[in-house]
Amino acid sequence: MRCKDCKWYPWAPGADPSMLPAHRCHPSLPFRRWTSASIEQERNCEFFKPSQQPEAARPKDKEKKATTKKKGGGGK
Repeated sequence: MRCKDCKWYPWAPGADPSMLPAHRCHPSLPFRRWTSASIEQERNCEFFKPSQQPEAARPKDKEKKATTKKKGGGGK
């Protein structure tokens, strides 16, 4: 598991962490400085949660049905 793959990672994907202030990734962990190497490093963290769910686990979006009814009536 890598920090950049965790839902707790505090920065937007693609941001240069070395240019950003110290920040904690999880509320229970201390503040730390991030580097490009540290977000790629393999870790064993008890707070790790994947930032993206596997395809099979994602809920499917319901299709929105188009309606022809208009609010307020279609009067004269």
